[in-house]
Amino acid sequence: MLMRRAFSDDLRYALSSLVREPSFTAPAVVSLALGVGVAVSILALFRLDSLVPLGLSAAIAPEYVRDPGWSGSWSQSLWPPASLQAAHFQNLLEVLGVVSTLALAVGCATVIVVALIRASTRTPEMALRVAVGASTRRLLSGLLAEGLVLASLGAILGIGLGFAGASLVRASWPHGLEMQSGFDPHVLLVAITAPLLVVVPFSLIAVAGVVRRSDLSGALVAGADGTGSKGELILQDFLAIVQLAVSIALVIGAGLLIRNASAGAESTPAGYDAGDVVTFQLDLPASRYADESTRAAAYEELLARVGGLEGIEAESLSTPGAWFGIGSLAPVTAQCGRCYRSGIYLPVMPGFVRLHAVSSGFFRARGIHLLEGRDFAPADGMARDRVMVVNRTFADSHFERGKPLGRMVQIGGVDDPWHTVVGVVEDAAGQGIGASVRPAPVAYIPVLQAPPLSADLAIIVGGDRQRAVVAMRRALDGLVAEGRAYRESTLEADTMSQAAPFSWFGLVLAAVGVLALVIAMHGAHAVMRFKVSRRRREIGVIRALGARRRRIVLLVVLQSLGVISVGVALGVWGALLLAGWLDMLVPGLRAFDVGLYGGSILLMSAAALLGGSIAVRQATSIQPAAAMGAE
Repeated sequence: MLMRRAFSDDLRYALSSLVREPSFTAPAVVSLALGVGVAVSILALFRLDSLVPLGLSAAIAPEYVRDPGWSGSWSQSLWPPASLQAAHFQNLLEVLGVVSTLALAVGCATVIVVALIRASTRTPEMALRVAVGASTRRLLSGLLAEGLVLASLGAILGIGLGFAGASLVRASWPHGLEMQSGFDPHVLLVAITAPLLVVVPFSLIAVAGVVRRSDLSGALVAGADGTGSKGELILQDFLAIVQLAVSIALVIGAGLLIRNASAGAESTPAGYDAGDVVTFQLDLPASRYADESTRAAAYEELLARVGGLEGIEAESLSTPGAWFGIGSLAPVTAQCGRCYRSGIYLPVMPGFVRLHAVSSGFFRARGIHLLEGRDFAPADGMARDRVMVVNRTFADSHFERGKPLGRMVQIGGVDDPWHTVVGVVEDAAGQGIGASVRPAPVAYIPVLQAPPLSADLAIIVGGDRQRAVVAMRRALDGLVAEGRAYRESTLEADTMSQAAPFSWFGLVLAAVGVLALVIAMHGAHAVMRFKVSRRRREIGVIRALGARRRRIVLLVVLQSLGVISVGVALGVWGALLLAGWLDMLVPGLRAFDVGLYGGSILLMSAAALLGGSIAVRQATSIQPAAAMGAE
């Protein structure tokens, strides 16, 4: 009972002590609240199946590419585009999960820095309390209460900010893409326990180090001031450096994502404006088009009608996602010729390819150059031998000397049909979630030989767009009288839809980076103020000897530049690591950009110096008589 009452008194004393010292409490609580708020905002996007990051499942999802709906036996071994996109999207979400954890760590690091500084200046107070009979256990109880109050204030404020931030993040999800709601209560557990597990122990360790010092009695000498041990000073600089480095890495990573998304949204087929390419998503009813030959006849009639329309320069029919390099993943076996791998002769080469079914006009409409052989012909239908066109990467990796023409490729298992390679095309860059990040083997088969239930029809309008679109609608409506649905769009809108998630990831990453920078500025400000206070007498002597204000400013700035330089170097290294990670997840990402890296470094360095500006003003306001008199 007495212990409970004593701890209750400690809590009240800790609260009043923190209120009386806003210079310590405000930076600590704000930094911790921002870190918790960022973590809650991001983790609120997840449903925590477990507390292990790899167990996260998303509460948000992009608009997945439709399944082609092939019905042949060979199609049973394919991985549909939606499953590939879901795995890719999960990887991107895990990046955000790691980033939010880093932001929380930066906030906790700032609290630790401030706690270390405060502990260094509390030597006289600890000495006085020991002198009047306080036991070490009693002192640590009070410090535990102070850590609990500080962590609780930061967690409560951070949870409030996190809920507001989560609503903001959800509202920013790209328009037209599916956005699910929901909030996992496990996120609250993370938000509450993380500050307690970090702030309370480090607060105790910091001040316990002061209590254990053998020269507490010397702290009662008039004019004595706590300066902290050498290890504490090194830890303070280290944490400030880590905070700055994390902020720089996050801001550069965000810039890479945003730039990549903007570049992807601007890409168009060669020689065409994206606004002149009109797309139609076709979904044939399975009840009426269950048979492959019926679907092939319908598509053949559709292409014939579209080709005869006035004002249409080119048309293509393809499986969903083919325009953006998003397709099914298919196992293949290629007749390689005389191929060797690791010294082993392989007459046939197994592997996996991205598979697309396209019409004869696809490559011309898409702007993909034919390197050798021929394009598909309108006559490549169900009654003809099965043919295939492969890209350069497929040719180089699966055929002797990269010469595939006339060789055979089997899609699926041993009982499935073989296709003769009749052409090789240039690699096409993928776009959107689920596309190949780097050039990957791609196989194209005629849409009339493998007709899907779902397909995308694209037309390039060369004249009156409205007139051509009206004519297209009539052709589509006349093809199937009942039960058939299609959605009309433009390539420009589809491209922006594919790039939107990457842009959203970049914006969220940028917001987290900026908030991490704000937190780091609090840490830099606290460290620089403490360094100035330690050199108060030295600065007073320099001023007494006639040093001008400019020299004092230079002295403090040079001291700051040491921390900033190391932080910038580590930040660039961290940014390169993050860019390498993103390069494995984002198609077409260029991991290094001199302008982006240079601009981010200058911005972060200026912000860090701004964080120490108050310390500069503190140094220039020191009066020689007061500084030397205090000693």
